[in-house]
Amino acid sequence: MKKIYVSMIVILLIVSTIISISYAWFTYVERKSLASFEAGELSIDLKANDLMFDFDITLQDIVFIDYENDLILDKYDTFNHLASSVKIDILSNEDSPLSRHLITIDESILDDGLLYVIIYEGVNLDDTYTLISDYHTYIANVIAGYSDKASQLQAISDHNALMIETMHDTVMKPLDQMTFQIVFWGDYNELQNPETYLEQIFEINLLIESINHQGDLIP
Repeated sequence: MKKIYVSMIVILLIVSTIISISYAWFTYVERKSLASFEAGELSIDLKANDLMFDFDITLQDIVFIDYENDLILDKYDTFNHLASSVKIDILSNEDSPLSRHLITIDESILDDGLLYVIIYEGVNLDDTYTLISDYHTYIANVIAGYSDKASQLQAISDHNALMIETMHDTVMKPLDQMTFQIVFWGDYNELQNPETYLEQIFEINLLIESINHQGDLIP
């Protein structure tokens, strides 16, 4: 286990709302300093870690793990504690129509060395619900049957795509709330220049597109 810390990870949010009008769509993408956005009748609020989503999120002290000893074997029983997670809620306001949402992480700008998993928790969770926190068991189930690191990482990527598709297929009614987590670790051995790890800043562009349920978004 390498107790090494990244300076920070910054998640930038882009929100987009698409309104369906006779199968012709008006689309806009807008960065905002406030977390509530509205276009036409579709009104959505976003929260991150139970706070209104600001322009970005900064997660301090992202820990670099040893892939084999920590993720695969959890040799020191610390993998879950080394995770940095953000919980995101998508809330459909009372005056909104039925809607669907597509979550996208722009991987074209991601630096090597960042490992993340998307966990879809569900819609309208009650007060007794406990968010998934046993990440080691969760990932172990995702990569079960894959023997090498490359195929395991691909399995995690495929799982993330499945979570995005599941959320995209979920139709939300007024006052519904969808909840998911994005959980992060650093992978020291995957860095292009490991010697500069202390200066590493990961930037993530998180795009959330919302649409009237009769329209279409392609995951």
